[in-house]
Amino acid sequence: MAVPVKSNSTAAGKVSFVIAADRVSLSTPAAQDSVTNGVNGSVIGIEFVGSTQTIFFDVNGHEFRVQKQPEVFTVNIVSFAIAEAMHVCGSKYPRGVDELKQAGLTAMPGTKVASPWIAEAPASFECRRHVTLELGKSRQIIMGEIVYAHYREGAVDGRLHVDPDMIDAIARLGGDTCSTIRDRFEMLTPKL
Repeated sequence: MAVPVKSNSTAAGKVSFVIAADRVSLSTPAAQDSVTNGVNGSVIGIEFVGSTQTIFFDVNGHEFRVQKQPEVFTVNIVSFAIAEAMHVCGSKYPRGVDELKQAGLTAMPGTKVASPWIAEAPASFECRRHVTLELGKSRQIIMGEIVYAHYREGAVDGRLHVDPDMIDAIARLGGDTCSTIRDRFEMLTPKL
């Protein structure tokens, strides 16, 4: 499949690439609309950061990278028990280093999507991408449809109510600041 990506080095600002097995074919529009420049190279690595897949390839000794959004992803809820592991996963590792292994976490194969879930997470949601909202030039909100959910045993009761104490979720507030949701209270909606 050909996917356009932004590039400042071409006249029209687009590069098309086709990946087949471990080979990649690139083409750029030339100055004249009827002519296309093309080169072939080899895929040298694939990396996932968040929901973005980066494909690295070599063309005549020069490394290039292309990023794309996959159609599936998994959201893992982080509990207080695995907060340090989450922090370890946020470190900048060199390409090829398994951040989950560094954090002591276990990747499990997805049940409905080709995206792993983390066994130590109290809840994980396998999702199919619904829409991606672009916020400026460097931020995105990705919304997905949950197609399968994994829960720690005992976290969901027979009425399908989630036990927040069993999940013990944390929130990342920004930078290195995190929060628990342990202080809760009920506030009944007034009846009109």
